[in-house]
Amino acid sequence: CSEQLKFYLHSFGVPLEKIFAVPNGESFSVPPKVLADVLQVRRIERKDDRLRLLYMGRLDQQKGIDRLAATIAELRAAHVSFDARAIGGEILADASFSWTDRLKELGVDVRPPVFASRDLIKALGWADVLIMPSRWEGAPLMIAEAQQLGCVPIATAVGAVDELIVDRSDGILIDASSDPQVVRDMVKAIAEVSRDRNLLSPIMEGCLRTAARRAWSNSFSEFLGWCDGAVNNSSLSRAKVIRARETSNTGVAAAG
Repeated sequence: CSEQLKFYLHSFGVPLEKIFAVPNGESFSVPPKVLADVLQVRRIERKDDRLRLLYMGRLDQQKGIDRLAATIAELRAAHVSFDARAIGGEILADASFSWTDRLKELGVDVRPPVFASRDLIKALGWADVLIMPSRWEGAPLMIAEAQQLGCVPIATAVGAVDELIVDRSDGILIDASSDPQVVRDMVKAIAEVSRDRNLLSPIMEGCLRTAARRAWSNSFSEFLGWCDGAVNNSSLSRAKVIRARETSNTGVAAAG
């Protein structure tokens, strides 16, 4: 859920006091040892020093696959040093040609969709940057999932994306209305962090700080507070259980 959806419902006459926005969290958690290994690699200078770009999602127009292809082509033309990987499947009726073939022609490593948490962790742990050139979104889980692994999202400011990313703090927002401008802004942002990795490092650390603050107990706090006041028994006991778990296992709460 998002604040945007909250006010959308309010526009149809639902009173604000009856709507509680519960921000999305990650769909999986990262084992502490796995996260430590990923961050150890992120925080040292790699020998190849090539920026690693990742796209994950359907290869269709809504997700901005044409914008992705144009961005990759412009980066190649500008001789920006990077490796690119796309993980996802095509919608057969979306285009008269194959986006898989087009991306491969541009030197992108195209792989089939993955769904298991270990595969998502491996993909996001490999990448320095997650590219999301979507035309519209809600509040995509992929942003939170990338942030918890220190993978910097570069995403178009559509839907509730700007509720998940603070520009240049824990990601990079592309706020443009036309396709050519989206591509130009994405190329510029990617080229900048590719040529000067010192620009990417503080954003990566910002991703980790944001992820450490994100927890379901925080997301539900407003609703639980209302329950505590409205119902004196069951909701109060649930709130106590959640708080007790956090107190007894703070390390897990921070990683979540």
